[in-house]
Amino acid sequence: MREVFVRIIYGLSVGVFLAAAVPEYAAAQDRIELDSHFCRDYFFVGVTLADREGYADDRTLWFVHDTGASSSLVDPDAIERVSGRDVRDVDRVNIMDARSGDVSINNLSARVTELDHLAQALGRPVDGLMGVRVFEDFLMTLDYENGEIYLEQGRLPRIDNERIFSTRGRDSRPWLRVRLPEGSRRLLIDSGAGRSFLAISDLDDVPLIKEAVQVGSAFRLTRIERRMGGRVDGNLTFGDHVIEDPLIQNTVQSEIIGGELMRHFNWTFDLQNNRVRITRIEGEGPIPVAPDPSLGISLGPNARGLEVTGFLPGGRGQEAGLEIGDVLTHFNGQPLTDLPCEPVDPDANSARVTYWRNGEIRETELFFVTLVE
Repeated sequence: MREVFVRIIYGLSVGVFLAAAVPEYAAAQDRIELDSHFCRDYFFVGVTLADREGYADDRTLWFVHDTGASSSLVDPDAIERVSGRDVRDVDRVNIMDARSGDVSINNLSARVTELDHLAQALGRPVDGLMGVRVFEDFLMTLDYENGEIYLEQGRLPRIDNERIFSTRGRDSRPWLRVRLPEGSRRLLIDSGAGRSFLAISDLDDVPLIKEAVQVGSAFRLTRIERRMGGRVDGNLTFGDHVIEDPLIQNTVQSEIIGGELMRHFNWTFDLQNNRVRITRIEGEGPIPVAPDPSLGISLGPNARGLEVTGFLPGGRGQEAGLEIGDVLTHFNGQPLTDLPCEPVDPDANSARVTYWRNGEIRETELFFVTLVE
């Protein structure tokens, strides 16, 4: 295999230069496989640098694939792990001659950004975020049914607003026009918001079954967003698809369709032609939305884990003995940065939580609560 290296570009702070991803596969093969899997509500794509003498045996970077991201990010510790180079003082790196499954990636440009807090929030190691247009030369399918991403040659048919929809919006990311009870709006299709259903700027714009309540926090790259949430009094629709009384939160950033809604469908993006094919995975008729269980506490990043920053109305954190400033380190005996991919048992009504307080390790049982019925 060819020598692989990470080329450091100094002083480049705007724009992304990405060479086309070049497939290497048999002509008769329709699907182009990526090294991908679905874990804890997110798609992860492995990008592996070729073996090189004197470097680590594990040269795979795991990126969260984020259709809501216009460019890619990479953690400096991850680059140092695979290349032996300290890149904390540079803006951007180019990852050369790497592979993901059947695809050879000639030049993946990524902004160097600390991502430790995202690993804590997602419960898995995160080496980077992969922007939506990395594979824009292909049809790209987010296959929620089978938990994988794959590519195909070709383009989607014309827009019919039944299966094929326009993704044109305010920027190069994919957007979808939907209808809510108060009217239509165009929302960002955001697989990087894996634990959100819908988020809009002002909950007063839509009718809610009950008054909005505090539902926790969302981890952003540079800050923590405190979220209010509720259940829409009415349906969300696009094409023939109907989502009954969806859960919704507020956001100060782009209004989004998140992963909790996306998981009911498979999504094939034709980014060159601003189209998406949306295929329902199973069932017919309106899609019901179940309540979302919560730990009932607000959390923020901390070097040791996730710090308790508040207690939500209806939560039982104080009853479990937690205090503001406690730092959660383990969930059901597993470190918070290395939780299993399997979802929590839906029949479980509590979790065993390990936390740090003033140099002492403690443990308690924390009961799940429903904040929005």
